[in-house]
Amino acid sequence: MLSRICLRRIESFYSRVNGQSPRSSKAKVFSNLPSRLLQLRKSLHTTEFGTRKVSMTSNCEESNAANCQLPPKPLIRMALSDATVEFCNCSISTPTLQCYKQQEAADQARSRIEDMISSLPLVRYLRSVATKSSSQALNQYKETRPYQTMHSAARSTHLVVNSFLCPEKLAVDPHFFISTHQHHRVIATCYVGPQLCGHAGYVHGGVPFLLFDDLFARCASTLFDSGVAMTANMNIDFRKPAIPDRVYLYRAETVMTEGRKAWLTGQMRCMNPFTADEMLNRRAAVSDEVSEEEENEGILVAEATALFVEPKFEKTMVALFPE
Repeated sequence: MLSRICLRRIESFYSRVNGQSPRSSKAKVFSNLPSRLLQLRKSLHTTEFGTRKVSMTSNCEESNAANCQLPPKPLIRMALSDATVEFCNCSISTPTLQCYKQQEAADQARSRIEDMISSLPLVRYLRSVATKSSSQALNQYKETRPYQTMHSAARSTHLVVNSFLCPEKLAVDPHFFISTHQHHRVIATCYVGPQLCGHAGYVHGGVPFLLFDDLFARCASTLFDSGVAMTANMNIDFRKPAIPDRVYLYRAETVMTEGRKAWLTGQMRCMNPFTADEMLNRRAAVSDEVSEEEENEGILVAEATALFVEPKFEKTMVALFPE
């Protein structure tokens, strides 16, 4: 009963703040509630033996879990601007409130980065040919998010998924555009955050190596029936220092194949700072070759070559990318 009262007060208060009648439909009220508050509302429900019992859970980042434990009693607090509104005479710990604010800021940052990546002329071109039939597009591409589509058995132990996918490192799952129509080629884009540095202000040299390794593996996996490709050798030449807090475009292409072996080559460019609006005002690229933006506003930070092999024990392994 107490949880229902709290929710009614929240809905009534927030509808008044947004200039709506307290009698407005719940759908309208809920559509305007902050996302974090909606998550709290969804967590305020468990039913046992016909008696409503309140439970509250937090969906915070694992790294902040220790500071995000919600109290056992039904507590609701909502932040509006710099003020804090309290309901039902409840209170909530400062670390928990800060966690909600941090999560909201991280969500906004991810949205901004996704908009930047989507605005790139090359990305717009690749998405346009991805929607065409194979007879209409000379180089048809398929867009995928590698760490989201990865086999579930591999996700729980994968290095990038568990250590790098977070707001201050790889803020969003990289976008991979895969072509097997004429050439086995993968074009990828990602955002490298500020906590992947070696020397302050410069990205650690292991990050391009890691990004190349996963890119080459994804490209080579399309060549083998098993879908399994492992690194036999990889060489990387660093051309210029990589800068954090930038969008990166990197490519892989098959040079030669022989039995269980595949030789690949790749390039990585760091884009100069830009906004989504700036890129959207430009025409989309007209091919999958190095775009004008990459050439003129990108910094070639690394080039790499690699040899990947299909292991002889591939039948005992699970392909990372089952699609």
